[in-house]
Order: sequence, then C-alpha cells, then structure tokens
Amino acid sequence: MWSNRIILKTCGTTTLLNCITKLLEIAALHGLPEVEDVFYCRKSFLFPEKQLFPHSSFKDECTFLDQYFRGSGYVMGKLNGDRWYLYVTDNNPSASTTTTPDQTLEILMTDVDREAMRHFYKTNPKNAGKTPQQITEASGIKGLFPTAIIDEFLFEPCGYSLNALEGDTYYTIHITPQPNCSYVSFETNVTKGDYTAYIQQVLDVFKPKNFTVTLFANMFTAPSVKSSFPAAFGVCKKTATIKCEFENNYKLMFTHYSSADARVSSCDGSAIKKPRTLMCCHSSCTGSESPELSPSDKPSCPCHENL
Repeated sequence: MWSNRIILKTCGTTTLLNCITKLLEIAALHGLPEVEDVFYCRKSFLFPEKQLFPHSSFKDECTFLDQYFRGSGYVMGKLNGDRWYLYVTDNNPSASTTTTPDQTLEILMTDVDREAMRHFYKTNPKNAGKTPQQITEASGIKGLFPTAIIDEFLFEPCGYSLNALEGDTYYTIHITPQPNCSYVSFETNVTKGDYTAYIQQVLDVFKPKNFTVTLFANMFTAPSVKSSFPAAFGVCKKTATIKCEFENNYKLMFTHYSSADARVSSCDGSAIKKPRTLMCCHSSCTGSESPELSPSDKPSCPCHENL
C-alpha cells in the first residue's frame, strides 16, 4: 500500500472484486474520492466452473468492473494455450496527475523444475527445522533482492509466498510446488532499462519449461525500456509476442516461452488457478525426497484449494 495506490493479490476461489465497494468507501474517507487508474489481471483458471461470481468468467468480471469504472477487457495469448486477461480503465491521459515512471514486470511459470520445488515442502525431511527465512536463502530467492526487507511464509504441508520491499520497489512471489500443477508467479515494479538479465536470474532459480512474461509501463517508463525480449531463454523459445498501447498511455508487452518437452496446457487454463491482481491508483494524493501430493490431497493453504 502506498499513499495513493493499493495492490491486492489473491488466488484460489477468493472473490477479489467484491472488495471494491469497501475500498472506494475507505479511500473517500481518507480524502481520495477519485480513482485515476485501475488494472485487474489474471491467468486462465484450471477449474473455471469452481470459481464464484463475479469470477465465473472474464466477461462477468468485466461487467462487474464496469459498474464502477469506464474500462476495457483484453485477452492476451492463444485461445488454445496460455492466456492472460487484463481489464484497464480508459481514462484520458491528459487528466492524469501522474508524472513519474510506473512499470510492472510479471513472470508466470508452469511446469517448474521438481528439484527447485522441493524447497517448498514442509514434509521434505531436508527442510526439517528450517525457518521460512532459511528456505528463502537455500532456494536462491534471496539472491533476487538481497538487500530487501522480506516477509515470507511456508505453508503446511507445502506452498510458499513472499512479499519484499526495497524503498519504493516491491517484489511478490507465490509458489505451488506439486508436480502435477507446479506454478510460480513473480511480480515486481523494479526499474530496468533491459529486463533480460533479471528475467534470466529469476528463471535460473525456478527453471520452468513454460512461462509468460508481461511488462506493463506508462509513458514515463516505456521510452527508456528495451521494447522486446529475446527469442529464447535457454531451451525455452518464444512462441508468441503481443504489444499493446492503451488509451491511458500505458503500454503492454506480452511474451510467452515454452520448451519442446513442456506439458501442453488445456484450453481452459494451465496447471493451477493463478493469482489475480487488482491495483487501484488514486489521483488526489501526491505523494530428502519429499512426499509429493497426489491430485486428491488437499493442502491446508487456501491457495491450493480444489487442486
């Protein structure tokens, strides 16, 4: 949370958008009556039929958001492959009070290396007695932001999440390690002229066979950022690139990568229900072998419901 912005990230079957009315009420009480920009994004669901309204479909989500904002919904990626959904407000950029760079990098990984995922099982004998902080160090995650303030959590019996802050820069990671539905999401607003080396650093930690990279940036960031990603990262080759420019002067670069031996995602989504993000910006403020779970096992972490 910032003085003029809030980011909410949830997963599973939570109904994130139902918080909007309350959020707007709280913001108004604190002198923030107007919303300048809203961004809502998520990956496709594995079990869309188990989602509760308004998350029953992206159409329903857009209709719900349209009750509060003037915006548009977009779908990035192949209809028979990995997809990324985005709703963004269609605000007039000339009315914006924002004059500072703003960018968000997401790396959404599936079919993740099993050895890398063994760190995130409490049931792994090699992890016995380890604190979440020691897991962050041993897994290589600490090296991605070595000087940041980190708050991490290791779920029972498996799963991991992390939030980190370094000045105005944030990092967030969510991990579902089960081999039948392995998934890692990484998000940050760190500023880079060229994100290639940093993306590779993240990939070296988790070693996915399938991943999507999105870079969302405003007009004050986009000119200084390299406008394309490489044709391949290791054995993962680029399969799709989509570039968009929106009415509110934000630009998006969506790129998907996959290795030749990656598991094929179904057209209803890939290997796990993906975290979804809602970001509201207000204009009135300046400032050992691990026992691995079968699909029938249900971890206690709500993020792993209905696997």
